[in-house]
Amino acid sequence: MAAFQRVSTPRIVLNNQAIFQVANSLSYTDGKGERSVTAQSAGNGVSSIVVARNAETFVSKVKFKVLPTASNIDILDTARNNLSNNVIVIDFQDGSGETRSFTNMTITNNPEYALGQDQDIEVEFQGDPAV
Repeated sequence: MAAFQRVSTPRIVLNNQAIFQVANSLSYTDGKGERSVTAQSAGNGVSSIVVARNAETFVSKVKFKVLPTASNIDILDTARNNLSNNVIVIDFQDGSGETRSFTNMTITNNPEYALGQDQDIEVEFQGDPAV
């Protein structure tokens, strides 16, 4: 039986620059959209389902936290100034070789730059579906 490893130490690369993120803070949605399922009937007990994809939800999201260092703040400021010209690659770092790439990403939240020893900065990007 194959051994499985939980993805727990992923690597984030933003615009070709590795990001040091707060451990266990990364999450993403792939942007492949929500689906709804409806039943249709042909009568006499015969039915089938119809699946619809909601194009309004074809938006990926990447969220993570960073520590409030001058370098991290500079990286986030640059990404905000890039508007939607940011590229994020997540490398699972679990030996599988799996990655997720996100293009045309923009920072959609207004990051709060909380400064201090026990503080962090949460950032959220949205953009094209992941590949």
